Amino acid sequence: MIFSQIDKIFIADFNIDSILARKQSWNENRPMFNTNQPRKRHGLFLITNCPAKYTLSSGEVIFANIGDIMLLPKGSLYQTEFIAPPFKESNPIVINFRMTDLKGEEIKLPETVCKIPCDGDLFPLFDEAASCYKKSNYLKLKATLYEIFSRLFPIHQQDECLISYINNNITKNFSVAELAKKCLMSETAYRNRF
Repeated sequence: MIFSQIDKIFIADFNIDSILARKQSWNENRPMFNTNQPRKRHGLFLITNCPAKYTLSSGEVIFANIGDIMLLPKGSLYQTEFIAPPFKESNPIVINFRMTDLKGEEIKLPETVCKIPCDGDLFPLFDEAASCYKKSNYLKLKATLYEIFSRLFPIHQQDECLISYINNNITKNFSVAELAKKCLMSETAYRNRF
């Protein structure tokens, strides 16, 4: 998959449709979500009140804390486990969607599950999306999802190589692979832009 395709989201016009947004309920009786088949649509997953562990088909493990947003691209394979104390329910919010360009061609994203670097609290917008879906207010739902995208992805335009993140964590050793993944680009593209 070409990682540079995700950059098109930031500079090109695109359509979002086939949206589903809802709060989910996970408890100790249902602690894990397995996917044995590739995802059928792209998804944004807001971790609300309990951390989660994503195990990818490659064996890589990604930990997501409260407030993290996970990008779950179409075609990705993973297993989700919520790390909740006994008798506590986890209530993440998931937004599934399809993206197309202006010709109606589906926009393909890298098939790797990843955390999206995000500043600010997007809980209210994810709540609003779930509420709009429940009320069948699809126009407002679509507008809310575009607003979520506009708040998530300008981070990459303003600081696409995460220079401020590096400066704020100057004592930490970063690998190019780790930084490139956080920026949703290949190592080569990251090196060139850096």
